[in-house]
Amino acid sequence: HGDLIAPTPICGFQDVLSTDWFAPAVRFAFQNRLMNGTSSTQFAPNISLTRAMVAQVLYNFSGAPAVTQPSSFSDVTSDQWFANAVAWAQQNGIMNGYPDNRFGANDPITRQDFAVVLYHYSSQQQLDTSVRANLSQYRDVSSVSSYAQDAMQWAVASKIISGKSSTQLAPKDSATRAECAQILKNYLTGVASSLLGS
Repeated sequence: HGDLIAPTPICGFQDVLSTDWFAPAVRFAFQNRLMNGTSSTQFAPNISLTRAMVAQVLYNFSGAPAVTQPSSFSDVTSDQWFANAVAWAQQNGIMNGYPDNRFGANDPITRQDFAVVLYHYSSQQQLDTSVRANLSQYRDVSSVSSYAQDAMQWAVASKIISGKSSTQLAPKDSATRAECAQILKNYLTGVASSLLGS
């Protein structure tokens, strides 16, 4: 039994072990300052990533540019930690709110909405988003919302998002923090690799 290597915590997170499937993604996200833990010792890989967190991740990655005017969402006030990130995401066409003018900062982001956000962000960064995959192998393809069709086809074709299984895309499932770290790693080492060095 001496030749088994004991799992070790990644980046000091007690809940991310070197043997976990998401360990390389968490390391990547942490080292590139995309995501922090929920504390210095907890990454909380299995809790959902909120819409505010997604806005903050991309805002930070973009260098936290100055925001001159607040967002127009009814449920975002200027004193909230994510206010600048949300305003930036709205003003750059990266994230939209709900039809009732709420942003829904604490709502978990769905897998298809994460695809839409990265699709819009790629356009804003002038990356090529023309590639499309045929999603017909997924039995639940009909549950992809109409506004997310292009983004999901692009994300699957670009190997950013994969199915939960060979036949399940699960577009409306909320994305966990571990899944989002993996999606960001796929995105930034793949189609958006040009953004990493800048």
